[in-house]
Order: sequence, then C-alpha cells, then structure tokens
Amino acid sequence: MTHYFTLVHIYRGTQCGAELAIHGDSGYVLSDAARQAYAESRLAGGQVDGALQAAKVASEAAHGAALDIWGTESEYAQAHAAFGTEYTAAFGARSLLSFTRAFRNYRGGVLG
Repeated sequence: MTHYFTLVHIYRGTQCGAELAIHGDSGYVLSDAARQAYAESRLAGGQVDGALQAAKVASEAAHGAALDIWGTESEYAQAHAAFGTEYTAAFGARSLLSFTRAFRNYRGGVLG
C-alpha cells in the first residue's frame, strides 16, 4: 500500500504571553489545560521534560472530561469553536487548540 502525504502549512496567531513564553521555552504549542500544568511545573522548579509530562497528563484529563460532557470529539470540537475563550469558564480548561490554514486569518502572533 502506498501512502501519499501533502504538506499543509498551518498558522497559529496568538498574543497570549504565556503561550508565546512556553513555545519559546519548550518549542511546543500547548492547549489551555496543558499550558496551565506546564507553567505550574516550571514555576515549582521543574525541568522542561517534566513540565511537558505534567502538561500531557493535564491535557489528557481535560480531554476526557470534555468527552464526558460532549460525548464525541466532533461535538467537543464544535463546542470549542462555538464558545471560544469562554469555554473554560463554563466547562473547564480546553484540551484543543485552533489553527488556520488560511494565512489571511492568521492574526500575527509569532507562532507561524
């Protein structure tokens, strides 16, 4: 079986200082849930690898909680898009991120 892959450029425009700092520190773009756990771990003196592990655990827990609420990843993704940044206040930290393939929608953050 032959698999063909196409390179697709995606863009993440953000002005969130914590997101930009964590990307600079770790090289990763993290969800809200992961970002919070990463920051807490680093503030407590943890190294990057340990903070990334804490971020993974937190994001997986947030994702499981969201699936308990929404039932499917498709429904969760729709809720993530519909509620945007207000999602966290209503349902808890998000485990998803939004990217765009359209450069015209990229809002100028440094994560390109």
